[in-house]
Amino acid sequence: MTTDCEERLEIVTTIERAEEIAGAWADLWQDTQALVFQNHAWIMGWWKGTAAEHRTLQIVLAWRGEKLDAVLPLVKQRNPNARRQAVTNLSELTALGESLRAAMLRQALKSYTG
Repeated sequence: MTTDCEERLEIVTTIERAEEIAGAWADLWQDTQALVFQNHAWIMGWWKGTAAEHRTLQIVLAWRGEKLDAVLPLVKQRNPNARRQAVTNLSELTALGESLRAAMLRQALKSYTG
């Protein structure tokens, strides 16, 4: 069991896990008054409509205890003509504390290069 202040990162790579965190993501989205394009339903609809063998879901979650604190939806895309490409929107990390933002970016980069 995690404590109320424990911070942890998680990378979601399956549609099943992405669906499990829908409620927590919806709560975060409403609390932050984010854009519709940052909504769980929009991201999952986009993913289901564009998923392909050469793409991998990579959603970075930042948890504080049992509460979802931040979401960074990413997709790892392999292009046969290039080593690797990443498709992402990093503009919504501004609400996070500096250390958590840095940790999320390190984890995201690690998942792309690792």
